[in-house]
Amino acid sequence: MTLNQRITPWDRWLRKTGITGADGWFLHVLLVALLGLLAARLSILWATPLELGPDEAQYWFWSKTPAFGYFSKPPMIAWVIGLTSSLCGDAEPCVRMGAPLIHALTALGVYVLARTLYDPQIALWAGLTFALLPGVSLSSLLITTDVPLLLFWVWALVATVHLLERFSWSWAAVWGLAVGLGLLAKYAMAYVFAGVFLAALLTQTPWRQLLRLDWLLGVGIAFALLAPNVIWNIQNGFATVRHTASNANWQAETLFNIGKLLEFVGGQFALLGPIIAGLFVAGLVWGWYRRGPHSQLRADMVLLAFSLPVLIVVTTQAFISRANANWAAVALVPICVLVAAWAWRLGYQRWLLAGIGLNALLGAIVAVMAVSPAAVAALNRHNDVKRLRGWSELGTQIMVRADRGGFSAVLSDDREDMGSLLYYGRASRVEVRSFVPATGPNYEYHLSRPLAAMSDGRVLLVTRQGDVSAITARFARAEKLESLTVSLGGNKTRTVHLYALEAPFTPAWRP
Repeated sequence: MTLNQRITPWDRWLRKTGITGADGWFLHVLLVALLGLLAARLSILWATPLELGPDEAQYWFWSKTPAFGYFSKPPMIAWVIGLTSSLCGDAEPCVRMGAPLIHALTALGVYVLARTLYDPQIALWAGLTFALLPGVSLSSLLITTDVPLLLFWVWALVATVHLLERFSWSWAAVWGLAVGLGLLAKYAMAYVFAGVFLAALLTQTPWRQLLRLDWLLGVGIAFALLAPNVIWNIQNGFATVRHTASNANWQAETLFNIGKLLEFVGGQFALLGPIIAGLFVAGLVWGWYRRGPHSQLRADMVLLAFSLPVLIVVTTQAFISRANANWAAVALVPICVLVAAWAWRLGYQRWLLAGIGLNALLGAIVAVMAVSPAAVAALNRHNDVKRLRGWSELGTQIMVRADRGGFSAVLSDDREDMGSLLYYGRASRVEVRSFVPATGPNYEYHLSRPLAAMSDGRVLLVTRQGDVSAITARFARAEKLESLTVSLGGNKTRTVHLYALEAPFTPAWRP
């Protein structure tokens, strides 16, 4: 170092953390790449005409009613949206901006995980692999529960690696915080417990090590953080737990479905990108013949403990009934690290670079489609974006009619319509309420926005159903007003029917 060379605060921080030389260079490269991606993805959020989908609108509504639990999900997603909305408002980009920000932090966590297990070069490529996954590129433009889940998952894995090596109060605290907050993001975080036990088994860690006081501290912190959500579930009839269990859909008429199995496997190739997914499969087959040093084999075992069981469980679920592609999302983190490590060990570096390059191209295509309706039309991908179109136009038309018609409330019998009416009708003074069927609550709005008994007044019913007798029978008088249809692009449309309903009204279900 010359006398004239300036030492920056960044250099001082790197020295304090022990990140010097090659470590510092690789980390610099990753940070520059992540900042560039973050800037691009935030710009896309402000440029896209795509509207909030029904799930996003529902999460936004939750953010306006803070709680420790909701009907279908734990509360973390609502807290994230509440934070970003408090910073810049309720516009679509503000609701979604947590996604690219959190994914950038997760990619940094992937770097730390790979650096802890292998070396800085593999860490760089693992971080880039994750940041450019097609699934991450798409997820960065939407706000979903998987976004915060993956952040807490990767840091739980980092802490696990350290705790398997040595006693540490600090890493136990990190583990407990990551697991507890992860469970508040999505119950899929529970896979971490099986992963820890399997990692200990595969690395021949004595079982008594898992009973150390630092591990017990971590578990205690995790369950202390989860406790408010458990209490909320108890107070609400275990609504979230029952909803999560019902997703399994193990009904006799739906069991054993090869088509759903192939659909799920195809979904994993889509989330990872075809080349990266192929490298993972190749590593599973050929990695055993070129295992490398014992330390690398031990690292492989830890990552496999947190990826293969998840894939096996969800693939089995897909075969028995069905499974969405994102149900195994937590496996993406260890897979990215394994693929980078195996590619360097097996001499597949060019394939790894090709996979990252292809994924970057796919991400660019997603970005162009997000900002250009003309590109969607040219590629004939209207079906891919139909759930993100038409809500604003439809919601505006409905709320204008409700305002002008002197209705005391807008009544919906559909979860998707309900969320979009609440979001895109938020400027109206007319309340939006949900009709609860006689069978009882099926989603969040049935619990938080039911239409109560009325002795007088008029309600505007919005429905997609042809037969609404189960609803109109609860009112004194019903009159069909009109049907509204909006275009979703191509030949796709969304139609709702409007009815004027007059009180008195008696609810079909009472708590």
